[in-house]
Amino acid sequence: MLIYITALIYLYNYQSIKLSTILNNFTAIIGWIIALLLIAIHLRKNREYNMTINKKDVRKNYCIKAFEKFNIEITNLSEAIIKIGNSYLSTQVYYSEFSIDQEEIKEIIKELNINNQFVIISKAIQNFLMLSYLYDLRIEIMNKFMSDIFKTNVPERKLLRKSKRLLREVAIKEEVEKEFSQLENQYLNKN
Repeated sequence: MLIYITALIYLYNYQSIKLSTILNNFTAIIGWIIALLLIAIHLRKNREYNMTINKKDVRKNYCIKAFEKFNIEITNLSEAIIKIGNSYLSTQVYYSEFSIDQEEIKEIIKELNINNQFVIISKAIQNFLMLSYLYDLRIEIMNKFMSDIFKTNVPERKLLRKSKRLLREVAIKEEVEKEFSQLENQYLNKN
């Protein structure tokens, strides 16, 4: 570019080119510089916007996965309770008319496989209680995004034991944001 300007000045000195031509070329050069600067600014802003959108997508994907996991565990718990309930209901129907001695009770327990059913339901309840914070998260998200639309909030989960706590009591905002930004950076670095 410097060579180009030097060549124009040289040609003007030897009266091979008019001043108006030099000014037109100089104006074109300035126009190109401004255009390139605008393109660079626009590309930088697009990149920042895309990163913001990507972060929002990551957050949305985490929320969707949490909802899916929560609903799966609710379904698993319900199925476990239904299976066990059906076994006991069918037992009452079949054996309600007979007097049952100890040997028959042992045989019924063996037939119903009650120990295995206790394992199934305790595992389902354990998984469900590990996910109770997701229920709190679900309420928080619904209140954040939908309270303006419906002009009301979903009430918080009522705790059955005083030793238990809600998600907002356990998850301190600054620590969660710090941990989330670390996970987000790991995810973005992998992509």
